[in-house]
Amino acid sequence: MTQNLKTLHPSPVTIFKLWQIFLTNANPLIKIFHSPTVQIMIIDASENLEQVPKSTEALMFSIYLLAVVSLTTEECEAMFSETRDSLISKYAGATQQALVNAKFLKSSNLVTLQAFSIYLVS
Repeated sequence: MTQNLKTLHPSPVTIFKLWQIFLTNANPLIKIFHSPTVQIMIIDASENLEQVPKSTEALMFSIYLLAVVSLTTEECEAMFSETRDSLISKYAGATQQALVNAKFLKSSNLVTLQAFSIYLVS
């Protein structure tokens, strides 16, 4: 069942911070997409979360999740004023729902498959 996930996205500033953490901590290890292209997608999406394609939303949540997973508990609390466990729980659940919304089991969409791959790594 499709659910609206708009309220689960962080603020645009936090979205970009998580993106930068992902680029620094995770992207060098997994290199699953062209970072400049995805950065444009994320910036565009963060400006209008109502119109984000389901595949892009799944990718965004998987990036948030892996970014948080790559941080220590202390870093999460200092940067986001939330515990690492609560952030992981929130973004893992949101990623799972975003993948369902994008129909990842039947999809051949590259962005959806990238999101699923990042989720599996996290």
